[in-house]
Amino acid sequence: FAQAVAHQHRRFPTSSMAKVLAVNDDLPIRTDRPVHSGKVRAVYWLTAADSKRLIREKNYNVAPGTALAVMVISDRISAFDCVWRGEGGMDGVPNKGAALNAIANHWFKAFREKGLADNHIVDVPHPLVWIVQKAKPVMIEAICRQYITGSMWRAYSRGEREFCGITLAEGLQNNQKLPEVLITPSTKGVLKGIPGVPEADDVNVSRADIERNFQAFNFSAEADIGQYEKLLKEGFQVISQGLGELDQVFVDTKFEFGYVTDKNGQERMIYIDEVGTPDSSRIWDGAAYRDSGTVIEKSKEGFRQLLLRHFPDPDILLNRDRFEERKALARDNALPTAVLWEVSNTYTSIAEKITGQSLKVTDDPKGEIISVLDKQFGLIDHNRAKATFSPKKRRIGAGIDGRTLGVLGGGQLGRMMAEAGHRLGIALMPLDPEGLESPAGQVAGHAVKGSFKDPSKIRELAAQVDVLTVEIEHVECETLEELQKEGVEVQPPPACIRVIQDKLAQKRHFEKHGVPLGPFMDVPDTPAAKAAGEQFGYPYMLKARRGGYDGKGNAVVRSEADLSAAFASLGGSECYAEKWCAYEREVAVMVVRNKSGQVKVYPVVDFTAKDSICHTTICPAECPPAVRARAEEVARQAVESLGHGTAGIFGVELFVFGDGTVTLNEVAPRPHNSGHYTMEACGCDQFEAHVRAVMDLPLPADTDLRVGAALMINVIGQVNEPTTEGPAGEFARLCNVTGAVGHWYGKAAARVGRKMAHVTVCAPTKTALAERLGPVSELVGVGMPKAAPLVGVIMGSDSDLPCMAECCDVLREFRVPYECTVVSAHRTPDRLVQYARSAAGRGLRCIVAGAGGAAHLPGMVAAMTPLPVIGVPVKTSALSGIDSLYSIVQMPKGVPVATVAIGNAKNAGLLAVRMLAGCGGDTAMIERMQRFLDQARDEVEEKAQQLEELGEQEYLVRSGKKSATVM
Repeated sequence: FAQAVAHQHRRFPTSSMAKVLAVNDDLPIRTDRPVHSGKVRAVYWLTAADSKRLIREKNYNVAPGTALAVMVISDRISAFDCVWRGEGGMDGVPNKGAALNAIANHWFKAFREKGLADNHIVDVPHPLVWIVQKAKPVMIEAICRQYITGSMWRAYSRGEREFCGITLAEGLQNNQKLPEVLITPSTKGVLKGIPGVPEADDVNVSRADIERNFQAFNFSAEADIGQYEKLLKEGFQVISQGLGELDQVFVDTKFEFGYVTDKNGQERMIYIDEVGTPDSSRIWDGAAYRDSGTVIEKSKEGFRQLLLRHFPDPDILLNRDRFEERKALARDNALPTAVLWEVSNTYTSIAEKITGQSLKVTDDPKGEIISVLDKQFGLIDHNRAKATFSPKKRRIGAGIDGRTLGVLGGGQLGRMMAEAGHRLGIALMPLDPEGLESPAGQVAGHAVKGSFKDPSKIRELAAQVDVLTVEIEHVECETLEELQKEGVEVQPPPACIRVIQDKLAQKRHFEKHGVPLGPFMDVPDTPAAKAAGEQFGYPYMLKARRGGYDGKGNAVVRSEADLSAAFASLGGSECYAEKWCAYEREVAVMVVRNKSGQVKVYPVVDFTAKDSICHTTICPAECPPAVRARAEEVARQAVESLGHGTAGIFGVELFVFGDGTVTLNEVAPRPHNSGHYTMEACGCDQFEAHVRAVMDLPLPADTDLRVGAALMINVIGQVNEPTTEGPAGEFARLCNVTGAVGHWYGKAAARVGRKMAHVTVCAPTKTALAERLGPVSELVGVGMPKAAPLVGVIMGSDSDLPCMAECCDVLREFRVPYECTVVSAHRTPDRLVQYARSAAGRGLRCIVAGAGGAAHLPGMVAAMTPLPVIGVPVKTSALSGIDSLYSIVQMPKGVPVATVAIGNAKNAGLLAVRMLAGCGGDTAMIERMQRFLDQARDEVEEKAQQLEELGEQEYLVRSGKKSATVM
């Protein structure tokens, strides 16, 4: 088997960090019965009190005394009655459970809409969870077959013609369509005492067997057999027609039925289990079958056939007498991850094709399940696993602090916190479903494996650490509040996290504290969404109150026609609306605070996004100084309002409008993507600042920018792939840029929108930054920095331009960006004042001012800007520029103007270049200036040699030069 898939095995990692739900029978769901754990699903029968409460609260259409259960589907893969596992701990198929539930939900809904029958599902709290009603099962599994294939073909090819009392014609071929849909029922479980029916599971029976013994098969009445067959055929036809419209061939499927009683006391036959899924059906690609008769499986049958082809003795898989050997085969053979990813692709693609919707991918399936069952259904037992807390011993080898920091979440933010902790000698322990294989676990060396929404796992972590913090705000606050009461230090405090994780509550909090915000309103239902459109106009932004990040949880409502779809896409409840705002730019500020309320603010960054996910940040932001100061003020105000005793770093996103107004967008209570640049560009990075703050250590002394300019770019998965090949190639290109430092996150598999790494590029100026990023400009895209002018070349009149053009020529030669314009000290004094006072804020580093006659321009500019000013006396017809020279040179003390010779704008340009190179530490520009000097020296030495060799008279003849007196 290993040889057969070796070519795939080499392409994929031997260890996968795919988020699969492999174990589904250990959830802390309140139940008073043993959990039933099947090959794929686990069933938690609820207590009578919880069943009764939910029926009343949720108004389920079931009898008041009906027993309810939570049915949790796993991502395990079962074939030939064995569960198969993958290498590297990948004990399931990514997205498999969500795909099966989504498909079954789709067909059950179609059956109901077409008036066939209802089903056992009463609620769908999560893509992996159903709440189901207890049904009296009909003890038959019925296979509806439209084609002869698989086990039926194998029996037919051996000469068998009768199946479940039905005789097939001669001359059929493998994979041939049958004249009509064939129903082949078999026993469900071991049925005893039925004449002619062996006492074994999955034994074929005929219709006559069922009619003679209908009560033994759990039919309420003999007439129900006809209803059962009707639902079989009509259900099969609904699925077959639906798949046919998608150019898929519906080959066969399994149906199961049961009886329930509705709230009116009426007994009804319903569909149960699942229908039309890749686990319970065969589905073929329509085009391949139609064009050439080729069978391309779109179901688990492809996985079964792969196992049959490649194990040396396929009889182990088919022969029931060799089941113990088969179990050993499944136990001792971990499948290459490539095989499981192929199955995942099959399940995901057919599910998305059938439902017309993308599958929801989760990084923490167990945690999400626990959270929703707790908050929305009240079904979590909080008394399962209580931890006791005692002071921890100081670690051997501890550095600045001997305590251990626990982090809820083990992604890239936790990873970089762990790196910062290493530098300080502080241990860090994450809680993550991947444990030591999580990005943070790989660096920390210690981890608790489990969900950061599982109360028992949070307590397990708390028992081993001194301080708890978070790398994601979507955590279980109730448990954190309990721990805080029990003496565990939690930072930021649960009360702060609770306010921020509910975005409407966050808005209301900041509104109460006077932080500037855009208009917003609560939207609990569709009528409220319509009211928001009437109040705000269209378009407006509809957002989920909880769980949103990286664009998830947002929907643009462009017209009233979009309301229902937008509201439904966000879960159909708990939303709020924001008025559409035409902001000029999006900026972000990191703010760190300690428990005593001391605050440090990082520089403002410009923020760009692609598909609502952070793409780049660039620092410093291209805003006037006053706007940057206002952004810092708003960010500080927001973080200071979060309550006494709150500590940690906060990512603050803001909108800047054309008039300079700044409003708050939202706040994250943790390190933030927009602060990654601080790792290379600032005195202390955001991760060390967060560790210091939550551990109540001194805040960093230096959070300022220590480079001229920096750009951070995220490396994000563009396709779903089981390797990291695509992102790794992009990462390598970015890391080859001069001044680049890369941070790879250690995730084994890429998927669309998943952050895999980031790279920060630093440079002395934005111009140098743009030059460095030139070779990868198509990757940077919209975030590409612009070469902002560093030198302002101004003159009193356009008549001075022939002289000042030589300055511009020099700046172009040295690749220094500049701006050139007319600013008259006498004719446009207001323009002069505005230009001089805004120059530094716009990024200029030097001004070259040319003027003739009275030549007040250089001195007036120098009096109103902190930048160096170089004056160029322009030659005039009256006094040959002597008046201009005297005017510029004779400046009062405190208003310096560097002055060059009359008309020598070239030297002014060279002096500006030297100022930028020397004062800015631009080594590349210094090297260009040195080459210029070397070239000038070489030219003079060459001319000196020619003069010495030719003599002065011949030299003048050849050069065409004549002696002249310079006046």
